[in-house]
Amino acid sequence: MKNLMKQITKNRRIFWVTYFTFFLILAMPTHAWAYVDPATLTYVVQIIAGVFIAGGVAVGVYWRKIKKLFSKDKTSVKKHESTEQERNAAAAAAEEFNEDK
Repeated sequence: MKNLMKQITKNRRIFWVTYFTFFLILAMPTHAWAYVDPATLTYVVQIIAGVFIAGGVAVGVYWRKIKKLFSKDKTSVKKHESTEQERNAAAAAAEEFNEDK
């Protein structure tokens, strides 16, 4: 039975490798005869940068939840809540900064 399973698995791998290779050969023409504008690379770089930035923002927004998910002690991760004094100090600093302009 084990030999039969090995043979089926081997045949399945050969089938998928052959299928994938055939698909790649058909999907990629030998000559494109097309002009690629230099600005196209800029668009590609912007797309890649946007994906990384969006991923970073998503991780940053949900960092506490991710940290809590992977921590063993679920009660050790506390949310940071600013006190009324911290809020007032930040507001005063913002007012001072705006007055200086």
